[in-house]
Amino acid sequence: MTKHKYSNYLFSWVVGMEIKHPESDNARRVISRILSEAKRHINRTSPEDNLLTLIYASSYIITTASSLVAELTSVAEKGAICIVRTMAPSAFGGAIGELQRKAVDELRRKCYVALHGKKGREITLYNFINHAKFLLYYHICSDGYIYRQKFYGSTNFTVRGLARSDQLGNYEEFYCSRLERRPELTSRDMYFIKEAIDTLEHKNKLYTDPQYLQQYTSAHLQKMREKLESIRSKALGTTLGELFQLYVESSLLYFSSLAFLEDIPGKRITMGILKELPKPESLLDIFELEVLAPTGEKEAESIAEILGLEKEDIRKRIEELTNNIEFCYGMIRKYIYSIKEIHEAKELGKILDSIEQEFLSV
Repeated sequence: MTKHKYSNYLFSWVVGMEIKHPESDNARRVISRILSEAKRHINRTSPEDNLLTLIYASSYIITTASSLVAELTSVAEKGAICIVRTMAPSAFGGAIGELQRKAVDELRRKCYVALHGKKGREITLYNFINHAKFLLYYHICSDGYIYRQKFYGSTNFTVRGLARSDQLGNYEEFYCSRLERRPELTSRDMYFIKEAIDTLEHKNKLYTDPQYLQQYTSAHLQKMREKLESIRSKALGTTLGELFQLYVESSLLYFSSLAFLEDIPGKRITMGILKELPKPESLLDIFELEVLAPTGEKEAESIAEILGLEKEDIRKRIEELTNNIEFCYGMIRKYIYSIKEIHEAKELGKILDSIEQEFLSV
């Protein structure tokens, strides 16, 4: 790329990017305009001409106080397919966890909510820490034209992340494209639409195909067992650095198990399991995992020394975590047998909570 072309590219990118200052609500207004546009398109288009209206959104945390939750569910009520990725409430403690749960419960009345999941066809344990922040809008008409608009940046879907005109928020950056009408989708569009549709199909199958649910849960348990045994065998005798790496990995595996339980159907069963699971005292905080995940054994050893951790102390912490993960593993195995029996008896009311039943009846 020549210097002149590079400067033009950089200028166009900087012009497209905006800063949300603490006293500004420009990020909030931009998202509201996108969702209002989606409603207008649905209202103007007859059901026969409207092939697809898709909202694909993602945020680390979401709060109902931002009013974005109400706007997303309102668009879904109009007929849009709304898919939202976010963190499982169980990853957080205290008020954050309660507020996140309230937002997730409101969203899952009308939207497909992903708290864990596959990476394409691959079963992965760690596809649950979601820092992506974006909102994509696609409206596909029968005449072949596509309307699209994209929002992404650093903003969480919270009051401080987006802000309102009467409240101070955070210093954030975001980018929002113009609303475009195009004759075809780009390969980049297809990438995100495929990811959204894969998520939608996965969530649908979990609720409608008991065999798929059983296979998915069994595959997750197998991955969980392999990782658990690997951690335990390595922790018997190793260096301080590797022990600290195993400690971080044990915490990740524990959080992954919670997120998996929150994402699969049958909240009457899964929430009961979550309530039974003790929170290990040695568990690293989900925010701590952001900075304590080392890039290698030497760095891990350095972090352990800074924190004043010795080998035996770390081993005890790993043992407590793996024992809790083992307990969770056993509860998920019981879940598989319960789901099979209830599906065969067609008594879904015994496993689905009122929100799940309401969503499936729409």
